[in-house]
Amino acid sequence: MILDGGLTPGEPLVDALGIERDVVFDLDVLPNRPDALSILGVARDLAARLGLELRVPDPRPVESGTDAADLTDVAIDDPGLCGRFLVRVLSGVSIGESPGWMAQRLRAAGMRPINSVVDVSNYVMLELGQPNHTYDLAKVAGGRLGVRRATGGESLETLDGVTRELTAADGVITDADGTAVGIAGVMGGASTEISEGTTDVLLEMAWWDPMSIAATSARLNLHSEASLRFKRGVDPELADLAARRFAELLSEVCGATLHPGVVDGRGTLPARAAPARRATRDYPMPRRGSGGAGGCRS
Repeated sequence: MILDGGLTPGEPLVDALGIERDVVFDLDVLPNRPDALSILGVARDLAARLGLELRVPDPRPVESGTDAADLTDVAIDDPGLCGRFLVRVLSGVSIGESPGWMAQRLRAAGMRPINSVVDVSNYVMLELGQPNHTYDLAKVAGGRLGVRRATGGESLETLDGVTRELTAADGVITDADGTAVGIAGVMGGASTEISEGTTDVLLEMAWWDPMSIAATSARLNLHSEASLRFKRGVDPELADLAARRFAELLSEVCGATLHPGVVDGRGTLPARAAPARRATRDYPMPRRGSGGAGGCRS
């Protein structure tokens, strides 16, 4: 291992490298518990079981510059596919390595650190349970994103470098020219990928129809961390919190500036279920002298 020449000889290695003691929980999350695919979801269950207060992050990143609505727009042509498509814009991004603490936590969760923007994106997904996608704004034609179904024979090169043939059942994200730049809820396209020269980031937080994402992911045999969560169901109300958390972390990591305003496209969301009422049952008191000495029957 090649170490930084500025380290002090004799210093404990864990201190020099910023390695913190941690505990990794290996959980087998069943399909009916998509909320448990995040740190927040597991913490909510633990807080309820242990009677502790749940502390949910409430980030308030500083906003400045041009309003997001003047820089981007969203159009949902298939409201049944996409129930929500929230977009925010960040500028002054400096691509580099993530801080050691973030890289360490990502590795502990089985993810490989890539760069500051991608790592923050993955970190927010693991922390809050909201998958998200980042675009290089300069590479998005017209700065506008749309949602539609693919046309038969349409193809797209995804981030893994593979060109995939799509069908009319697959959802795609498009630019202002109608060109597909991502497979909805599964994987982004290579044409708008974040690179070392990226300075402006278009951030997407969406809610996708679970069955549509499950069908596309299975047909393409393309299983991502995002599709795993979307096909099981993501809370539509997480988008705003996750976007603010992303902006807060990216500001800390690489000095990004969040533009004011939110572009929040809406489609068809599932109806919110009424709060469940706890079932109660009245049991008659046992009659004196019945059922033996204790006065109870089993």
